[in-house]
Amino acid sequence: MKKKKVSLIIPITHTLPGDWFVNFLSFMTYNMQLFELDIKAFSWYLTAESRNDGIRKTLASKHKVDYLFFLDADNMPAKNTIAHLMHADKDIISALYFERKPPFYPVIRKIDKHGRLYIPTEIEPNTLMRVDAAGAGCLLVRRKVFEKIPEPWFKVEKDEKGRVLGEDVYFFLKAKKYGFKAYVDTSCICPHWGAVIDEKPWKYYHERGQYEKNKPNEPKIELTGECKKCKLVNALWDTLAQDPELQLKAYQEFKRRVMPKTDLERFVGGD
Repeated sequence: MKKKKVSLIIPITHTLPGDWFVNFLSFMTYNMQLFELDIKAFSWYLTAESRNDGIRKTLASKHKVDYLFFLDADNMPAKNTIAHLMHADKDIISALYFERKPPFYPVIRKIDKHGRLYIPTEIEPNTLMRVDAAGAGCLLVRRKVFEKIPEPWFKVEKDEKGRVLGEDVYFFLKAKKYGFKAYVDTSCICPHWGAVIDEKPWKYYHERGQYEKNKPNEPKIELTGECKKCKLVNALWDTLAQDPELQLKAYQEFKRRVMPKTDLERFVGGD
């Protein structure tokens, strides 16, 4: 039987936790036996654009994958998660995981009769649950979904009331407009690193805000002394830090000018 081809897309927005890496090695060893894996990892603090880059490269690749699997660098799925989700035979399906901070709500959104997003807190175990949105940290999507939906697939955006929607919610709502249904498999639970499984020093430093001081993957851009004194430059700098759209444009320009042109993908487990 021919192996399914899966593009594994990993946005990395911080240093990798040791526990995550050990889990990932086991996860990869297992899945390389079942699937042909097209691995795409991106180290950048704009998660939405990292996901979009992975999709673009996947659709442009000569390796025509069947599925795209999104794995965040703080989610630690069981080794059989891809096979488990694929068995449900859905276009869009996520494992169940929970927010990292109390009260640990499920990363699921539904729309009420008034058109408002809300978090369902009562979840039936061991079932396929129809949802309007979920997280993209442990998410399996058929290739055809991204072929039908135009770019951008992921985007941080504000709703009509000015509330910020995460890039994952944006994707789910856009997919719904194009006729795709989304599910969460509540029998497939993925630990979200930094929450119930995190009792290590990471939590100590994270709670004290010290982690926020260490963002090694942000572009190392230094302002000259002359620029630091310029009010216009500082105003632009402050705006860039607050505006997702400007961040995206800055990222694209930075990538065009200075990021290496190397191809990071590896295709393993082939026939």
